[in-house]
This record gives sequence, structure tokens and C-alpha cells, in this order.
Amino acid sequence: MENAGAPGRAPRRGAMAFARFVGGIGLVVAVIFTFSGRAHAAEPTAPPPPPPSPSAARAAAHDSATEPVSDATAGMKVSDRPWAVGVSAAQQEAALKHLQEGNSLLKESLFVAAAKVYRQALTEWDHPGIHYNLALALLNMDQPVEVFQNLEAAIKYGADPLDPEKLEHAKSYLRLIEKQVASVDVRCDVDGAQVTFDGAPLFRAPGRYQALVRAGTHTVTASKEGFTTTSRTEDMTYDKRTAINLRLYTSGDLIGYRRLYPIWRPVAIAAFGGVLLATGAIFTLQAQKNFNAFDSSAMQVCPVGGCGTTDTSYPALNDLRNRGNTYKTLATISYIAGGSIAAAGVLLLVLDRSTPYRVDPEADRRDVASSTPLFSPFVASGLAGLAATGRF
Repeated sequence: MENAGAPGRAPRRGAMAFARFVGGIGLVVAVIFTFSGRAHAAEPTAPPPPPPSPSAARAAAHDSATEPVSDATAGMKVSDRPWAVGVSAAQQEAALKHLQEGNSLLKESLFVAAAKVYRQALTEWDHPGIHYNLALALLNMDQPVEVFQNLEAAIKYGADPLDPEKLEHAKSYLRLIEKQVASVDVRCDVDGAQVTFDGAPLFRAPGRYQALVRAGTHTVTASKEGFTTTSRTEDMTYDKRTAINLRLYTSGDLIGYRRLYPIWRPVAIAAFGGVLLATGAIFTLQAQKNFNAFDSSAMQVCPVGGCGTTDTSYPALNDLRNRGNTYKTLATISYIAGGSIAAAGVLLLVLDRSTPYRVDPEADRRDVASSTPLFSPFVASGLAGLAATGRF
């Protein structure tokens, strides 16, 4: 059995030896080409990552930037390569060395270390390819703002410093990452005020801060001794620029006073009651005057027994008495109505005392701005005019 199987193994051993020989030659050739490519590398870029998707980009970044490729624009004049103007050969060589180190770290998924080395390379040479590789590393570090900035720098000069494929990948990543950043413009003109952004110091006023931040809800504050702290919380999105002008106010600026009713209302009511009381006093005088005249006339014309109340022989006396009674009734009505109305006015005046409340000057400014009418011209078929919009 053993002797019968021996002759069949010899051809298989020879075939395996020949395959190992051919594989060894292929390996040597591959190594030669690899070192040849590195020797001619003049400017850095990174091979393209997988199809554009933030999660896929993070997963494949270390596989897509393992080593730099040769610069396709090495034969161009320096004047045609604006990213190389003013960069010496020594600086280019130092940048390439850092780039190769960063690529090795990126391949090992050491993203923080790779990003640090790429930043060192950028201090030697501000090259779009280095920005591209740095963006790949930052994708894995959840740094959307810096990723966005580096991708913009990577596509600044088009495909010349990269290549068309990498340029398209960079643009695809840029379109995805731009939704994660927002533009903000913060200013404060109060001298000496400390301005913070989400609790981190921003600048000391007067000053202005214009930058990109992570999209989302952020709080900006300004504070200074002797003033109340001003705080603004805004929802910042990628599709609009958020402008914040911080103003500081003293305690007195933030306190206002208000009443339940305008002050003239209770005063007018009390005054009207006083007028009625004064009218009642006049009626009382008139009533007294008529009664006095009645008494004086009655003593002259009436007999010793007096005049009867129903006696019609003395019409003048009856008129005096009736007018006196009328004035007395009017005086009574005036006193009752005037006293009640005056009391109500005084009560309203007491209840309508001014009470303090906190003023929001920023809300008042926003209301004024939103209520200001906006005018815009329009042109239609055979018609032109001016459109006004506003809030009332």
C-alpha cells in the first residue's frame, strides 16, 4: 500500500516547488515597485476611502491612507503650483516624512496620534493632500468643525494636488459634514466684559468672534462687575448664520413699573365724584336760599296762624317751597352719587399702585425688529409695485 502510493506524490511535490518559486519572484517585484513609488513621492495625498458615508468613512479611513502616492504635478512649474510657492525642498521633505509617519499611525487606527503628526506636517507645508489625510483621521474623532475646515482646504485647488477621484470623495464628505457645523457671529461692545461660549472663555470685550461651531444648541454669555449677566441660548443650524450682539444692563435698566390701569382712569373717576359732590353743595345752597326766602315771605303775608301747606292763595310762597325741596332732592342725589363715585376712584387709585417687574430689553428689541415693516418691489405680467410685510 505504501509503495503503491509513493509514485503519485512526486509530481505534486514538483508542482508545489514551482509555485513557491514563482510566488517568490512576484514578491520581490512587488517590493521593488513599492520602494520605487516611495522614492519618487514628492507631495502628499491619500488614496480614496470607500463610498461617501460618515460611518463608512470612519471605518475605512485607516485602510485608505496607508502611504502617500506620487505627485501627479511634480513636473509642473512652481508658479503653476500655488500650494508649493515659498515651500523649500527641505520643508517638503520634512512634511513628507511626517505624512508617512501619520499614514502608518492612521493604518493602525491611532487616530489621535495620526492627527497630531499631520498637523506637524502642515506646519512645514500647507498642502491640500495633508489636509485630506488629516480630515480622514478627524472623521474618527468626532470633530466635525475641523473636518469641515480641512476638507475645504483639501479641495481649494481642485484636482491638481490630489486627483479627480479623491477630489470627488472630499466633496462628498464635505456635503455630508456641512450639516453638522454652523456659522456664528458673536460681538460685544461693552468695554471689559468677559464673553464665554458654552462656559469656555471666548474674548474680552470690546470684540467680535466669527467662526464655525458644531451645530446644535449653544449658550453665549457676557458678564461684568456692576452689570447683570446677559445670556443667550440659540439653536444654531448649518443653513443660517447666527448673529448675537450681547448687551449688558444694570439692575435699574432691568426693572420697570406697571399698573393695572392707566393712572388717568382712577383719577378721572375720583375727580368726577368730586364734581358731583361740589354740585350737591351748590344745590344745598340753592335749597337753603329758597327755604330762607320762603320763611321770610311767609312771615309777611301769612296770618298769625300761618299758611297751610295746601293753601293756594299764596302761589309765590308755594313756588319758593317747591324749588327748595327740588334743590334739596338734587343735592341729596349728588351727594350719594358723588360720594360713591369718588370713593370708587380713590379705591381704584389705591389698587392701581405701580408694581415692579423685570424687563427683557432683548425681547423688546426683537419685537421692534419683527414689527418693522419690510418693503420689497415686485414685478408681474403687466404689473409692478411695492409689497409691504410686517406684524401688528
